[in-house]
Amino acid sequence: PFRGWWEIMRARFPAIIRREYSLFLLAALAFLAGALFGFIASLAAPETREILVPGDHLAQSPAERVRHLEELERSGHSRVEGLSSHSAFTTFLFTHNIRVTCLGFVLGFTLGIGTIIILFVNGAILGALAAWYYEEHVMTFFLGWVGPHGAIEIPCVLFGCVAGLMIARAQFRKDEGTFLSQLKRLRGDMTDILVGTATLLVLAGIVEGGFSQINEPTLPYFLKIGVAAVLFVALMAYLFVLKRRSEPATPPAVR
Repeated sequence: PFRGWWEIMRARFPAIIRREYSLFLLAALAFLAGALFGFIASLAAPETREILVPGDHLAQSPAERVRHLEELERSGHSRVEGLSSHSAFTTFLFTHNIRVTCLGFVLGFTLGIGTIIILFVNGAILGALAAWYYEEHVMTFFLGWVGPHGAIEIPCVLFGCVAGLMIARAQFRKDEGTFLSQLKRLRGDMTDILVGTATLLVLAGIVEGGFSQINEPTLPYFLKIGVAAVLFVALMAYLFVLKRRSEPATPPAVR
């Protein structure tokens, strides 16, 4: 099992993402369109935040939340204390992200409509939240908070939705054989995508459950933003730049 997982992560997973670059770009555009919509809607009509922003963020304004978290940090009481609570928080984030990613995958059976909606809605939530922090002049905190884990987590959501869009594409490609025969051909690729995505989500959950929750003055926000940039560049290099000797060939078309 370990050797199989290593081969997926070393070659097969990034090769599939590169081969399905057009679907990855479509998923990214849907997410970014949602983020832009949420950002503009939150600034133009603040009442929409009650719909878009998660409920646990509505109890305090961003500025109040930042002050509270920084006071906790100064007093030596970080948001996640101890190994047990860190593990529990990381597990919660990991399972939540897996659910969202798998939902985007499964909704590919709705001709891809559900997958696009999931991408747009999640983008809108992030955009609305970003606009609120921007409006209250605490955007640096927001980038330092979301950036480190978001650099991995957001692409993972896109990867899961790429698998969903592969299913949707198969429903439209009548000249490539029956839908079931195409699913049989795609089964290996979709499994590799989900295994690779789940592995990266574990890393994102660890970062989110620990590093992302440490604030100033313990960790400067610009340092956290720098780490986020490094993680994102490393992920993109792993997927699209690094060359591997024994990557799987493109599978033949279904007859």
